[in-house]
Amino acid sequence: MILVIVWVPLPTDCVPFQPPEAVQLVEFKVVQDISHGDYDIFADVMLPAAAFMEREGHYTTWEGRGQRLRPVRGPLGVSRPDWEIFTGIAQEMGHPLGWSTLEELQEEMGPLVAPRKLERRHVTYFQIDERMEYGLTLFTYPLLVDEGRLSEGADELKAAQEQQPFVEVHPDDAKAAGLDDGGEALVKTEAGEARLPVRVTEHIAKGAVFVPYNQPGFRANTLLSGSFTTAVTLEPVTADEPAEANA
Repeated sequence: MILVIVWVPLPTDCVPFQPPEAVQLVEFKVVQDISHGDYDIFADVMLPAAAFMEREGHYTTWEGRGQRLRPVRGPLGVSRPDWEIFTGIAQEMGHPLGWSTLEELQEEMGPLVAPRKLERRHVTYFQIDERMEYGLTLFTYPLLVDEGRLSEGADELKAAQEQQPFVEVHPDDAKAAGLDDGGEALVKTEAGEARLPVRVTEHIAKGAVFVPYNQPGFRANTLLSGSFTTAVTLEPVTADEPAEANA
């Protein structure tokens, strides 16, 4: 059995696996979501969750800022807050989690999230490709406004704040590759290639190349194939070359 907790629309080309194929391998699937969505067709059981404005708690923004959350209204229909759903499932399975109220949960969670001094450790976050040691390394992460669940249907917001896809390079790397700021580059990896506008900036490390994770009309995974870093080459695109669709 697998419990799928949904917070973004179902992607098919921007995560380290293909969700439809992966989900179909599971015999029994439980989907927990605040609304009907892409995962419904895979669900054996649907658990309706309360939206953020219908529950009490707190959340942390992408900038690492925490904020207390107060409900504007109660949950609609039979929907319930996430913590109540987890607690109920554990209780029915004969393995209670040890709390029955949100206050008890927060009391247990407090020591786990309290500031504490950590031992310094060397951590490798990705597997190093030998080609990265001698060439350019492509990496990605989401910008603050992308095509995720929180901006779904907010066309005017996205039109005002979303940036179009681009490739960002250090001035030394741009010079070596013959790229100009504001021009176009053909970005090539083993997974595919894409033609993107160039941004030359000193705010990126030499040897690194950045593309946004999930911008309109471009999926970073077409270049990264499930990884967040990979070896990459850059080629200038002249104005008279015909435009081709991104891979």
